[in-house]
Amino acid sequence: MVEHAILCGEALIKVRAGAKHGAWAGWLAENFEAKRQTAQNYMLLASNSARVRNLGDISLRKALEAISKEEKDDKKKTAMADTLASRAACVSIK
Repeated sequence: MVEHAILCGEALIKVRAGAKHGAWAGWLAENFEAKRQTAQNYMLLASNSARVRNLGDISLRKALEAISKEEKDDKKKTAMADTLASRAACVSIK
């Protein structure tokens, strides 16, 4: 199921990239039977396919949770690095 979602997400990303400005929502409503959130989830899985495929045979929900957790961890690491960099800059000013 996750692999199918990734493939759908890849196709949706291609269509969205080629859609004219403002045309995406209309195209999606006419051509995608599921909800808009499902399309967004599929595209998120596709854009993180390397990470998701390394997780093994898991559910869509677990795959999305893993992406969310990794994104939060990345944001925490970035915030910590920014804090350390600003502290270092303050020390060098003194």
